[in-house]
Amino acid sequence: MPEDVERRVLGAFRCVDAVTRIQVMDPVVVQSDQLDVRRNASQMWVVFDAPGMYELTTQFEVTSAWPAARGFEVSVRSISRRYLPRRANVNVPRKLAAMSDPDSIMVPQDVVLYPAPTASTLPSWALLRVWVTRNNSDEGLAWAVVRVTRSSDQSLLATGMSNENGDALLAVPGLGVSASQNGGGAVSESTIDVDVAAFWEDPGQQKRPASWIPDPDVILNDLGNSKWKKFALPQPVKIGRGTLSKLKLPIAA
Repeated sequence: MPEDVERRVLGAFRCVDAVTRIQVMDPVVVQSDQLDVRRNASQMWVVFDAPGMYELTTQFEVTSAWPAARGFEVSVRSISRRYLPRRANVNVPRKLAAMSDPDSIMVPQDVVLYPAPTASTLPSWALLRVWVTRNNSDEGLAWAVVRVTRSSDQSLLATGMSNENGDALLAVPGLGVSASQNGGGAVSESTIDVDVAAFWEDPGQQKRPASWIPDPDVILNDLGNSKWKKFALPQPVKIGRGTLSKLKLPIAA
């Protein structure tokens, strides 16, 4: 005999491209030691269970207090290797709220994936290929976080991450002709000045396994922390539609 089973999921997350902010449809492998995570037909990862939350999943009509969300770690790896692997915190249970609330259980959490240096690009993008090194040596620093900001107002334009060899690809789409900021000369210009900075978490005495991958949000959510090793280019870089800049960012480490 057919049986009705009522259950509730605890939330969901999806992978999005760091450049386009569009959902990544490439196949990825998601692993978690704590969450029961399953991919659905829309390439979203649905959380079916979490430690201490099984009773919530059996309530379609909620009869008990809904707890605050907690963070659980997942790892994400791109099968095609178009994106760099990463760890991320997934917050569950999501709020019982309308879709207008970004933390609603009906709205998936975004996990940003950063392009690998070999990822495909578009001719209209402004590209920066960055090599993050230890001091001025040829030793690349793995998993450094790189940010590109507009010099005039420090608005964030792009974020990237270096691979195991210290190589990073950053792209800024949608740049066009803008009004010139200079008092004389042409009234418009096709390039803008940007500042580029890299941040690196020195593992120090920590022994990390060879399979270790980073969570870039640890740095991005705490940029002012003095424990990060940092290097910022002393002069702005000009970028524009279809340009390519190759930069070396030596971090004193």
